[in-house]
Amino acid sequence: MKRIFFIEGGGLGHLSRVDKCIRLHNWDPKDCILLTHSVFYKYFPRYTWKYTKWDNKSENLSRLLYSQLTALHDALVYIDTFPCGMTGNLITVFHDFPKHRYILLARILKWQDYLHAMDLSNFSIHFEKVLLFEHVPKDQFSWLQTHASTVEHIENLPLYDGPKQALLDSPHILLIQSGGRKDVERLLQWVQLQEKQQQKVLPLFVFTQVPFETKDKNVHFVYNQYPVQQYFEAATRIYTAAGFNLMQELQNYKHKHHAYPLDRKYDDQKLRLKLYGYSTKTS
Repeated sequence: MKRIFFIEGGGLGHLSRVDKCIRLHNWDPKDCILLTHSVFYKYFPRYTWKYTKWDNKSENLSRLLYSQLTALHDALVYIDTFPCGMTGNLITVFHDFPKHRYILLARILKWQDYLHAMDLSNFSIHFEKVLLFEHVPKDQFSWLQTHASTVEHIENLPLYDGPKQALLDSPHILLIQSGGRKDVERLLQWVQLQEKQQQKVLPLFVFTQVPFETKDKNVHFVYNQYPVQQYFEAATRIYTAAGFNLMQELQNYKHKHHAYPLDRKYDDQKLRLKLYGYSTKTS
């Protein structure tokens, strides 16, 4: 049976989460068709990809889904993160293809913000299952329970189990943020502020997917590296945003992990910090 994954968003994190889900369930990659805006699909060559350029038009990806559902009548359809799509663009898809089986891959959202932006007057889908990857607010969980036959909690997505590596044999720091430029800049400023409180200046390695420059000779950029988990063990401190994937990947390194809640339209990173037991202070 074919499995179609509808993955909105231009970042790397959405693809990484779906890849972990597939590997956790040991689904055959040959049966998986992944629809995405993200150019980072190149990091996952074992899947069949259907790509459309990210131009803030969710309808482009929806059209790809239409063509797949028309051709594959018995496929399982997995919706990543956004139950109705990022702009409500899936509501008409559900209406036109009501007999397909839909499964939602769910994480924390700014739930009321998301619902208020959707026109749910024609929303009629009932998900066969929700795969819930983290604890969510009560109102979000209640909605998921109402609109799904079952809600399955997934608490142990696969972690990196390959060989460990070190960028240096001496103490050093990591900052990890795939993009975009403004986010990298904001996080770098935050890290530099935090490190001023330390007694010793340590080399800082920034893992990112976007070109970036700084006059600080203590900062070194590592571009287009995926995965990065092999470097966690050797690092003295690790700085990231509070997105789902890195928070999950760093659960065994919480003693040296510091996370900053970036402001996202629907991803509630401040709430995630709180639920994961991290400080929400950013200064």
